Formats: sequence, structure tokens, C-alpha cells
Amino acid sequence: MKVRAIGALALGAALVVTAGCGKVAEKAAEKTAEKVVEDQTGGSVDFDADDGGIDIETEDGSLSIGTGDVPEEWPADIPLDVFEVETSSSSRTDGLSIYLSGPASSSVDDVVAAYRDALSDWDETGDLSSSTGDFESATVSFEDGDRTLTLNVVEDAGDTQVSLSYSAPE
Repeated sequence: MKVRAIGALALGAALVVTAGCGKVAEKAAEKTAEKVVEDQTGGSVDFDADDGGIDIETEDGSLSIGTGDVPEEWPADIPLDVFEVETSSSSRTDGLSIYLSGPASSSVDDVVAAYRDALSDWDETGDLSSSTGDFESATVSFEDGDRTLTLNVVEDAGDTQVSLSYSAPE
């Protein structure tokens, strides 16, 4: 059932995103997407596309996918000044999950060092890095009690992308 629900939500979100310009087309796409997802999941869904983002509400939780807005639930003790947030999503089902990504002007090593320094009171639970030619990547995981943060940094031919995946119980 979960795979079917995820597929239906992805299809619904794609319908809303590709709806074209104009409020009438946007509302029609939202209603069509809601119907498709509700038929597949048996639940009640509310899509709301606003400013390029999508909000999905069901009885089981919520999902927000946006462009550049950091969710208000983002913890203040995890810095975001290392990169520019271009994409964000958050969901609430069995807890809080937030994903942020965007470009950085620093190297992989500098981004990783900045987060290690900022989260020095967190436990580092994993570290994986690789480098081949112009490509370099690093993934570092941190834990603070029940909270987890995974930092992924990729640099390809001088362009650095950062993603953070945060989760915490309700």
C-alpha cells in the first residue's frame, strides 16, 4: 500500500507541477491530481501549489515541496550559511523530516569542516568520501539524541552542491 501511495503522490505532484501557467490551469491540475491520489490511496488529499511549491495534506501526515524556503521547523542549531538553499521539502508522518539542497561556493572539504565545527557537540556516526578526477563527494552523518542529520556534498568540475537531510521524532 505504501508503494502505491508514494507512486500516486508522485504522479499527483507531477500533474500539479506540469500544469502550465495560469490560475485556472493550476486549479484544474490540483483537482485532477487530488482525485488520482485519492482513488489510488483511499485517503483524502489536498494539493496546494503556491509559488512553485506543493503542499500535500492527508490524514496520515503532510508533505511540502518548495523552492528555496526553509521550513519553519528547521532547527536553529544547524547552520545554513554554508550554502544557498534552492530546494526544500518537509514531511510529517511518524516524525519530522526535512530535506534542503543548493549550491555552495566552498569546496567539499570546507563545507564538511564547517558542519563538523558547527555540530561539534553532536556525535558523528558515519563518514564516506570519494574523489575521481574533477569529481569529489563526501557524506557525513550526525546524531544528537533522537535527531539525525546527513550532510551530502558533491563537487563536479568546480560546482559544489550541498544537501542536508534532517529527521526528528514528533
